[in-house]
Amino acid sequence: MKNYSALSLVFAAAVLALLLPVASQAQNYSYYNQQFLNYALVSSRAQAIREGLRANSGGDTSVNNVVRGTTTFSSTGSLIIPKEIAQRIGKTAQEKREAETGLTKGLKEFEGYLKNRGYAANDVARSSSLLFLSCVYVYQGKQLMQKQVDGVYKAFKNYYETDKRFQSLTDKERQKIYEMDAMMWSVIFINAFTANEKGDRASDKKAKDTAEYVFEQFIGVPINKVRMKTNGFEID
Repeated sequence: MKNYSALSLVFAAAVLALLLPVASQAQNYSYYNQQFLNYALVSSRAQAIREGLRANSGGDTSVNNVVRGTTTFSSTGSLIIPKEIAQRIGKTAQEKREAETGLTKGLKEFEGYLKNRGYAANDVARSSSLLFLSCVYVYQGKQLMQKQVDGVYKAFKNYYETDKRFQSLTDKERQKIYEMDAMMWSVIFINAFTANEKGDRASDKKAKDTAEYVFEQFIGVPINKVRMKTNGFEID
């Protein structure tokens, strides 16, 4: 991801306005933050993800000798989350249209990345693992090896394939998780890109703080509790 349009930056600002606390939003922060997390089903899955990933962190596909489901979904044919969030953060019809366009742009950035890497779309294990990895990469500032990327994906795949709650979700519910993962992935990298362009400590700190916050909300543990291994990771 080398170039970001103005819409991408609008998207990042819109999502971060919901996610990160700022002084001018102090009264609305708790409400917006909870709404944001509810859309992604993050708050309800954080503990389950944490425990599930502990068991699967080595990427060993044999750890769960149970019947496996799928991690993919059939698209509803249209995006869900951009419209839902845009309706909440936009005050006027024009603002809502602009917000939806920016949010959609973030999803397109993610889909472009998947295509360039040869990854299949509509796979929640992939979207969740890439969000996990983006946070770790930006926070630690270290290039990740392909074996680590593969190991994290296998851990999420193992977890989702054997988690009864996830397997009970409809295609629409899975799509909402996927879209939120994708948008947050884009936010993480837009902040990292901005920090790299500016080259100042303030921007670098903002990028790392964002990665740290998103990771903890997503997984349920501080990001410094994660140790990357050759073929995956461990959670202390």
